[in-house]
Amino acid sequence: MIYYKDGEVYVDTKPTLPISNDPLIETPSNNAAVITPHSFDDISDIAIACDKFQSLMLFTKYLDSTDRKRIIDFCCGIIFAKQGTLKMLDEDIFMLYFL
Repeated sequence: MIYYKDGEVYVDTKPTLPISNDPLIETPSNNAAVITPHSFDDISDIAIACDKFQSLMLFTKYLDSTDRKRIIDFCCGIIFAKQGTLKMLDEDIFMLYFL
């Protein structure tokens, strides 16, 4: 598995689920990423991923309601700026598509 974290690309031979307190950006393909933030402090990683990938799946399960609202609001701004689309797939899962 190849994933992106803190501005670096890492290669791991076994797939893992994001269970630590660090944000984990998995890249199943060159144009998609999966992000699991744990606080609003992870917003810079989200912004970098939005710039590098055409689609982004955002899991907000580990966020409190305030951070969740702030991150979704931030993502809406990115969607507007990049003329993209935001879809809510589940209560804690969002898909972001960019042009």
